[in-house]
Amino acid sequence: MGRVAVDGAGRPGRRAAVSDHDRGATLGTRRSADRGDRGRGGRPDAAEFPAGRGELRHLADRRPGRDGPGERARTRRFACLAANFAPGGAATVRRRLSGVRRADVTGCLPATRGGLMRAVTGTRWAALLLTSLLATSIGAFASAAPTPTPTRPTSATPPAAAPRATGMQRPTYSLANGDEFDQAGLSTGYRIYAETRAKGGLKGKSLFRPENVTLHDGYLDLRTSRHCVLPGEEPTEANVNEQVCPAGTATTYTTGRIETMFYPYKAPRVMEVRAKLDGAHGDHNGITSTAWANNANMFCGDNGTTNSDIAELDTMEVWDSSYNQSTTHLACRNGQVATRGTRLNTPTVGDWHTWRVEYDGHSIRYFFDGRPMPLMAPHSGTALTADLAGLSPTEFNRVIIGQPWMTVIYNTVNAAGGWAPATDDNLPFQTKHDLFDYLRWQDFDPTAPGCAPTGAIGQAYANARHLGAATSCERDTEVGGGRVQNFEGGRIYWRSDTGAVVVLGAIVQTYLAGAERLLGLPRGAEFCGLRDGGCYQSFQGGLLYWSPPSGAHFVRGTILDRYAGQGWERGVFGYPVTDEVCGLRDGGCYQRFQRENGHIYWSAASGAWGVQGMIYAHWASTGYENGRLGYPVGPESCRQLPDARECVQNYQGGRIVWNSRRGIAG
Repeated sequence: MGRVAVDGAGRPGRRAAVSDHDRGATLGTRRSADRGDRGRGGRPDAAEFPAGRGELRHLADRRPGRDGPGERARTRRFACLAANFAPGGAATVRRRLSGVRRADVTGCLPATRGGLMRAVTGTRWAALLLTSLLATSIGAFASAAPTPTPTRPTSATPPAAAPRATGMQRPTYSLANGDEFDQAGLSTGYRIYAETRAKGGLKGKSLFRPENVTLHDGYLDLRTSRHCVLPGEEPTEANVNEQVCPAGTATTYTTGRIETMFYPYKAPRVMEVRAKLDGAHGDHNGITSTAWANNANMFCGDNGTTNSDIAELDTMEVWDSSYNQSTTHLACRNGQVATRGTRLNTPTVGDWHTWRVEYDGHSIRYFFDGRPMPLMAPHSGTALTADLAGLSPTEFNRVIIGQPWMTVIYNTVNAAGGWAPATDDNLPFQTKHDLFDYLRWQDFDPTAPGCAPTGAIGQAYANARHLGAATSCERDTEVGGGRVQNFEGGRIYWRSDTGAVVVLGAIVQTYLAGAERLLGLPRGAEFCGLRDGGCYQSFQGGLLYWSPPSGAHFVRGTILDRYAGQGWERGVFGYPVTDEVCGLRDGGCYQRFQRENGHIYWSAASGAWGVQGMIYAHWASTGYENGRLGYPVGPESCRQLPDARECVQNYQGGRIVWNSRRGIAG
């Protein structure tokens, strides 16, 4: 780090290089019926899992009482509705299912997909035919529809579109344990949704489109765009528009969704997602970004379901950039599902974060950047157990262990009137790219060597039993090239040059709340015995301080260098009382300290300098760094005159002089 000195408490001295100052930056009860697109029962357009024609005919031919009057009426109703969706219409239906007569598909009225599903509810053969028909219908309907050619209003000219991959390769590889997104394309095991305006979308006011799903640089990229479309027009690259749509066009949005097939599992599970939600292109509120897993049972309300062993683990579900929420839905009983939420108030957009759920055979826990997420009221703690879910231990385990599971990732643009913030069509909307680094879906075995603390971490844990039980397996750190394991009361980090280091209490809470990527890994153990009962801990990129009156805050970079030059917490400023705050004029940052109204301001042009007392108050009255004086460019310098004491500080646009007899000017 370029440090040349160490003080008596073992802290690094001042650093020669100038580091970059990046800006440190109710659960509503939702009915399961609102999630009708999840699981088998509510997925009428499962395009990538078509049934074979031979199986369809076999099932149809073996239906008991097929030619009875009630079944004949049901067959006609189904065939008539299905003819609306099959390429080739009635002729295709008659070819694909024996027992359908010409009269069954004569004079059919236009039907909706929902009507089709209501007509065939409860019949396995009908659902199989439906998936097979729709598997071939999506592309055919898009290509067969007449293309309108009206003139687009000139104000709807779209911005230059970013290059998008076309014809993505689809290699074949297993998704049973998740995906690192490092292949040439998405596995053929994914279903990539393809919705159209003509048929409508499943979620919010956006359509899932395959061209919004790409892989590049080892990331899954879900693009969300606004389109201004003419009557009868579908959203395309040509009608992407980041401005408010002009008169004569309709506002719609496109985004992406992928999901796996169902895989059978016998052991408790762990799901972890690492993602970076786009914070560089306008407000992300109004978009729900989600990754979850659900088993193959029916959701409450789907096709009249009132009892099933459904389970859904909403590992990542972000619709507000100011907090993170993860939710569990377990066991439909008498039409009700047990829904329990966790929530952590912390920024979720603009940086890489990890979302994780662990089911260890006894309880379900969610983590955000490794930090356990607390259960929402009226519950407390971080572990969702059978009793908190209102289930017996047998039921609790049965809905998770031994079930087939699928995983899903998607974005949706929220419409007004729901439980999530909506996107305003009357404001500009910048195209966003949300990146996913990996989705891991693996066994959790608390007795496995990878989960019991071992090695250097195990040795450190033997001397730190106050941390409580392990709450995760040992794993790679997100930064710094180390290893980490979570415990009830903190974390133990390991790196070859530092060994195993314990981080706990208020320091680990602040570290995990946004400082981890700024500070890197811990370099040494917590050091206490400072002034006012304070402590600090050294990290690769700075120090994290704590004291009872000030709380825990980090100091880094050239602000840390200036703070060290003023005597650390023993100096006139005392402890930090805020973290670094950036985003000021010219890319500047500042940090506030405990005493003398002390602040340290930094910008690339001015460097880092402390401002305090009466001089700070006068500078504030001129508009801080935005005023005529700009940033400070030197320290406060004081001297004793024959008749008064005088202090002076220079700024980019002048200087401020304080005199004990004449007051302040500048």
